[in-house]
Amino acid sequence: MPTTCCGKRTGTQGDINTTDMKKRARKSFFMPIKPETGSYPMKKKKFNREAVEFFKNKKWRKETGNIRLSAIFHFYNNCSCDIDNLAKSLLDSMNGIIYRDDKQIKKLLLEIIENSFIEGISIIIGKI
Repeated sequence: MPTTCCGKRTGTQGDINTTDMKKRARKSFFMPIKPETGSYPMKKKKFNREAVEFFKNKKWRKETGNIRLSAIFHFYNNCSCDIDNLAKSLLDSMNGIIYRDDKQIKKLLLEIIENSFIEGISIIIGKI
């Protein structure tokens, strides 16, 4: 069973061991931007603009080859949102900045944590 400590998640998530992923991660970070849950185009544009700025400020080299990505969406309150829409916005904002093309993602792990004491997105990216 996974444990949480200071906003960091360890243990297993399904068949993926996140502790092992962190050890082998190429990039691991927390993005303190509220994940937008509405279906309104303006909210998605605002999230994408903030996320792109966050990623560009890090000045990372683009990943090459096949990669795996783990994203945990933290919300202060309950979230009545579709995890696939959250993932799409996040992946689109990283496209061309963190990796060359989202076709490179071969393994994807997503999770929503509600009633969290932090709000944002934890991301781990690694090679396969």
